[in-house]
Amino acid sequence: MRLRYGIFVLMIMFLGINFLAAKEASAFSINVSPPSLRISAPPGETKSGTITVENKSDGPMDIRVYTEDWVYAPDGSKQFLQAGTTPLSCAKWITTHPQKLHIEANSKAGVQYVISVPPDALGGHYAVIFFESVVSEGEASKGNVMLRFSGRIGTIVYLEAEGFVKRTGSITSFTCGRPDQNSPLAINITLKNEGNTYIIAQGVINIIDKDGNIFGKKELGPINTLPGDTRNYKTEWLGDLEEGTYDVIATLDAGVDSPIVAETVLTVTSSGTIDRLDINTDTNQPAFNIVINNTGNLNAKAEGKIDISNDKGEIVQTIPLKSTLIAPNTKKEIQAKTETALTAGRYKAKAAIMFGGKELTKEGEFSIR
Repeated sequence: MRLRYGIFVLMIMFLGINFLAAKEASAFSINVSPPSLRISAPPGETKSGTITVENKSDGPMDIRVYTEDWVYAPDGSKQFLQAGTTPLSCAKWITTHPQKLHIEANSKAGVQYVISVPPDALGGHYAVIFFESVVSEGEASKGNVMLRFSGRIGTIVYLEAEGFVKRTGSITSFTCGRPDQNSPLAINITLKNEGNTYIIAQGVINIIDKDGNIFGKKELGPINTLPGDTRNYKTEWLGDLEEGTYDVIATLDAGVDSPIVAETVLTVTSSGTIDRLDINTDTNQPAFNIVINNTGNLNAKAEGKIDISNDKGEIVQTIPLKSTLIAPNTKKEIQAKTETALTAGRYKAKAAIMFGGKELTKEGEFSIR
């Protein structure tokens, strides 16, 4: 009986602790407005404003305010670093007031910022103003079980030195992967930021057929870069391409005077060859092994037959071949066997296979003893 009572008490304690944890876990809920600042200021001047911090939780919250640097990671996400450690930082040009604040539940407060632009500033500079929740001294001194979850949210700062901005870039690489019937057209673009400020590029790819008609299109972006960045951007077009030659044109709007454009030619073909026709005559029911090579860039279906002729040129047997789908740049074997035994003599086998709308043929001679 005591054992059961002890288990019951432990369960109550466990549920109580988890209830507190769930309550505290949901306690962190703050919002900032605006989420980003895009500011243009002449060198030597200052810009100021207010960021509103909203405590959306059911309890009061203490907030710490500070700045950090940020850069784009290779995958395009933001990576945050210590203030003043990156070449294009403006984190130490920013002052905030207050730097600590207490916000009651479901309430708002304002944080003032001032950005002092140095007289020699050029181009773009970047920082983030973070708002991080902290455990209050009162909570820490209660001595009770506290499972406090903190977090932070930031306002991203994009600052440009007015009159000293050069926004330019180029597409240094543009390729289209093979279009398959069972997989999409892979598109790869490399954008280089050749200016002194950030570029957010968006645009479209147009696939144009031989008659000049737009066969398909794909929206691009956004592609985010800071000065000196080279960003690889990958996407896919899910349509079907018929056999032929296409112009593929990528057009990016990056906020410069004229769009950034790149073009490539895409040839879609289902060409192929019969590389080998092997004949095994160990018995009077010979077996055949055909090797087909898809040299094009479309999935293509191979289907056909083998005609067996005697030494008089008469077709004595026709063997249907199993329909086979062959991927681009791939070789595949098709195997078949005569349905009935052949009498002794000399024979000729002719494989006739329809592949990508074209007939492929291959012949071979053999004898039955």
